[in-house]
Amino acid sequence: MSRMTVFLQDLAATVGPPFFKMLMVTLRWRLIGLYKDRKVHLRYGPVIWAFWHNAQAFVGHVGRNRGARVLISIHHDGEYVARLMMGMGYDPVRGSSTRGGAPALLELASTETTQDFAITPDGPRGPRGHVHPGIIMLAQATGRPIMPIGATATPCIRLHGWDRFIVPYPFATVGGVIGDPIFVPHDADADERETCRTHLEEVLEDLTRRAEEACRRSPAGTTRHLGSPFHRHGFG
Repeated sequence: MSRMTVFLQDLAATVGPPFFKMLMVTLRWRLIGLYKDRKVHLRYGPVIWAFWHNAQAFVGHVGRNRGARVLISIHHDGEYVARLMMGMGYDPVRGSSTRGGAPALLELASTETTQDFAITPDGPRGPRGHVHPGIIMLAQATGRPIMPIGATATPCIRLHGWDRFIVPYPFATVGGVIGDPIFVPHDADADERETCRTHLEEVLEDLTRRAEEACRRSPAGTTRHLGSPFHRHGFG
């Protein structure tokens, strides 16, 4: 690894989090279903947060500084993301649901019971909006509920990568929707796991549509100007 690469990685870890936070605190948050995360944590303990790869900026911000374990690609670009996430208080695990996935899933499955997991089930290389089976196997092995989250922003820039990563403009509106928990039976067979996988895929698509709708309207009491709007509700 070159000195320049190491320098850039260190720079991402040092400068990235405060710059990212400065952008996030300018946003207007329109949030639906916040109570569900707290309710599920109180009843079942740690969970597996699931959200599309292109929306990870929003969930990454509101769930920061909790020590959650986040699955980061083993691709060399993933090192920059891992350093950034560490600077935001996350505990990165290198791997994915497609490349290097088995060791990473085993490490997650052996995690102490106080840490949540954060997974983008269509990462690290897509296809966009397709749930890979790793998250389903992890939920089955650990017994943890999957908490699906849909999020988007307007106005925003959508990058040209496979996931069309969402970068909000300063002072943009963010719509975020938390869905109901999804449980994978411990004795689920291959057909049942596939049913859970397709169900999660459909739920995430629906939550994303609802998040887009939330950006277009402003119901009373749901718009907040907060650095981490989930803190008072148990999500962060």
